[in-house]
Amino acid sequence: IALRVYFAMILGWTSQTYQKLYESGEIDDSFDFDLEVHPEFQFIIISLDTKVPIAMSNKIRQYLRNAKDSEDLSEKHLQTVKKELYGEFLRNMDSLDSLSNQFVNYFTEDETYFDFPNLLFNLTFEDILKVGTKFLKYTDVTDFTIFPK
Repeated sequence: IALRVYFAMILGWTSQTYQKLYESGEIDDSFDFDLEVHPEFQFIIISLDTKVPIAMSNKIRQYLRNAKDSEDLSEKHLQTVKKELYGEFLRNMDSLDSLSNQFVNYFTEDETYFDFPNLLFNLTFEDILKVGTKFLKYTDVTDFTIFPK
């Protein structure tokens, strides 16, 4: 959850970085990230439509290298992202398909998806920074670009 919050803070639609890129036309609403965390592996997929894929890849790589200095990493923004993710949790509760999917993804011996709000709101800003910084420190990056015919 901490890693999800970290990336929502630096790449999510509430981040200043996202808003600047969107307003400048460098990204559109296709910009998204998907995070997978398992005991054996973790990865993030960042996807977007752009007319300048090489330049955007370089820009995102540079941004992630310097993410620890991002203006998006603040206690105030953390509270916004927590509320956003709690809203997603509530929306998932209204869909049997989403609820069952999330329940399976969060199920462990000790916790279920219903523990998500408590876990989310107990995360501290320091927890988020520690997890995100460690993840990016040991991350390898690969680009995959699909060009139109």
